[in-house]
Amino acid sequence: MAGVTYDRNGATGGAVPVDATVYAGGASVTVKGNVGALSYAGYNFSGWNTAANGSGTAYSPGDVFTITVSLTLYAIWASTVSLITPTQLREHISTSLTDLALQTIIDGEEQDIIARYGSHTAQVEEIEDDVPGSLIFPSRLVSSITSIVETITDPYWNGSTATTLAADDYAIVPGGREIRRLNTGTHPLAYWGNRVTITYVPVVDTAKRIRALIDLCKLTISATPGLKSESVGGGEYSYTAATDIGVEREKIYARLDSGRRGYA
Repeated sequence: MAGVTYDRNGATGGAVPVDATVYAGGASVTVKGNVGALSYAGYNFSGWNTAANGSGTAYSPGDVFTITVSLTLYAIWASTVSLITPTQLREHISTSLTDLALQTIIDGEEQDIIARYGSHTAQVEEIEDDVPGSLIFPSRLVSSITSIVETITDPYWNGSTATTLAADDYAIVPGGREIRRLNTGTHPLAYWGNRVTITYVPVVDTAKRIRALIDLCKLTISATPGLKSESVGGGEYSYTAATDIGVEREKIYARLDSGRRGYA
C-alpha cells in the first residue's frame, strides 16, 4: 500500500493539497492542483516534483502516474522577477547545476541589477544637490514621467518647501537622458530645487538587462571554483554573488549605466 503527500516547499501562504487515499501498488494516481492556493512571495506555482530542488520527476496538475511506493511531491516555484529561465541560461553555459540552483543564481544576480538600477518597469529616484542646475539626469533613460516632487531649501535654513510639479513645469529632452526645468509653467523656475524626487517609466532596456544577466550568471558559475548544485546553499539554495571577480562584474554592470550626472 502507498500514499502521496504534498509538501509546500517554502510556501508562505495557503495550504497543501491532501490526498487521503491509500493506494495499492500499481494503482493510478491523479496529481492534484494547487487547490489550497499555496503562495510564495516573488514566485509563481509551477507544478510538483519528487525532489525539493526540482531535480526529480516533474508533474503538472492532472497528470496521472502509477504508484508503487509512498512518495512526497514538492511544490516548485518559478520566480516572477526573472528575465530569463534556467533553460535559457543553459543555452549559454554548460553546467551540472539543477534548475532550482540555477534559478537561485539568476534571482540573486537579478536582484543586484534591480538594487543598482531600479525595477524593470518603474523607477522612483531622488536627486539632490546644493547647487542645482536647469537639467537633471536620471540614472535611466526616461520614457514618461508619473510625478515629480521638487523640494526647495531656504538658503538661510528657515525650512524647505515641497511642491508637486505640473506637467508644464518640465520637459523630457529628446532621447530621455535629461529633464529640463521650465520657467514658463505653473510653477516657473529657471533651475531645479535642491532635491527632486521623480517617479518615471524608463525606456525599455530589457534586451540589455537580459544580456547583462546572462553574462553575470556565466561569470559567477565559471569563475567560482567547485560551484556545484550541492554547494549553492544546501537545501535552501541561498546565494551570494562572488566578490573575487568584482572587476569583471563591474564591466558588465557598466553596460547598464546611462552615464548619470545628477544635475547640470
